[in-house]
Amino acid sequence: MMINKIIVNALVSIAFVTVGHQAYGASLLDNGDGTVRDFDTGLVWQQRDVDNAQLNWADAHAYCNDLTLAGNSHWRLPKRKELVSIIDYRVDMPAIDDNKFPATNSDSYWSASSDVRRDTYAWHANFNGGHVNSANKINAHYVRCVR
Repeated sequence: MMINKIIVNALVSIAFVTVGHQAYGASLLDNGDGTVRDFDTGLVWQQRDVDNAQLNWADAHAYCNDLTLAGNSHWRLPKRKELVSIIDYRVDMPAIDDNKFPATNSDSYWSASSDVRRDTYAWHANFNGGHVNSANKINAHYVRCVR
């Protein structure tokens, strides 16, 4: 039973890593106003994170909800799947297109997605190598908002 669980986890991890952009970066456009548009997903991303500050999960939500950037105030914390969509697994430290997202920290960024197994935990993506994991919501991680 344990071996089956390990194999399933490994297959899920492999599938998670191989799904992504065909030609990574081709769909990303620097709008020149502090935002990046992803034409694959239709999302607009905050280009730089929160002044290099780490926030707990509740404060991360509040920051995004209060953000006004590029004339728009409809920002939010990204869902786990959305956050993973900007990971570039071809590079690391940081695992992202650093031409489009300069000064990205090679560390964890919060998603809005709670971990259904533990309600006090939420998912985050680590841009050191693109790993995704959950952490206690009182922990501090970096924040990048989306709309």
